[in-house]
Amino acid sequence: MLDFTSALYLGMRHPSARLAPWHSLTLGQPAALREPPGAQALAASLAALQGCEAACVLPSTLHLFWDLFGLLAAERLVILVDGGSYAIARWGAERAQALGLPLRVFPSGEVAVLQSLAAAWGRQGRRPLILADGYVPGSEQVLPLAAYAALARQGGGYLLLDDTQVLGVAGASGGGSARLHGLPGGYDKAGGHLIVGASLAKGLGVPLAVLAGCGALLRRFEAHSQTRVHASPPSVAVLAAARHALALNARHGDALRARLADPRPSPFTAWCWSCW
Repeated sequence: MLDFTSALYLGMRHPSARLAPWHSLTLGQPAALREPPGAQALAASLAALQGCEAACVLPSTLHLFWDLFGLLAAERLVILVDGGSYAIARWGAERAQALGLPLRVFPSGEVAVLQSLAAAWGRQGRRPLILADGYVPGSEQVLPLAAYAALARQGGGYLLLDDTQVLGVAGASGGGSARLHGLPGGYDKAGGHLIVGASLAKGLGVPLAVLAGCGALLRRFEAHSQTRVHASPPSVAVLAAARHALALNARHGDALRARLADPRPSPFTAWCWSCW
């Protein structure tokens, strides 16, 4: 059984002796002035893992959702929040609400209610920004994310996923909900509506956030991001841990994910715990 009080679902720990060395923990500059070494290459790898066109790394999902909702508040949208959504993404949504966007919460998984809300607000000229988690801890329900994505696309809006519980844990190669549900990640017009925000802490054991989606949105985010100007970027140590996590995922991720379904001790898992 998964322990949702732990941030180490796959058992990845990234001891410093196994990470690439660094000469300085921080550059002393915000990301808007100078990206930390390896940040852009890491973001590209995380985008590819999720099947998205582009990505950007940030220190936390709090930075991510605060910034993203501030950007999206400038559009004529209505925020439609799945009732199972996690608190941090909701805090971002509440920021956009304070900036003038209407916000409504619908019962988790209720597509008919969501469809009705999207249609009603569409008649007022507002496009849907649907917020949902890739997975809601403790719930036996699989959210109808493909249906959410279809409604977002039909309404000319966005489906924004908090994929913290799924990235690294499910989907092809641990690519998360976009891979798991077959959602286009921004390579064409059909995928431009999908935005994925996630922490790597749960599945990959790294306190780092990634925002992924279509290239146009990511370029706009990086150009207007306030946290990339006013907050410190991810440390060089955290970026090294994230690269280590992706290397482990490529070599052993499928076996580790299989272990979640069969947690009986084995020589492989014993080696995992001793080395990682």
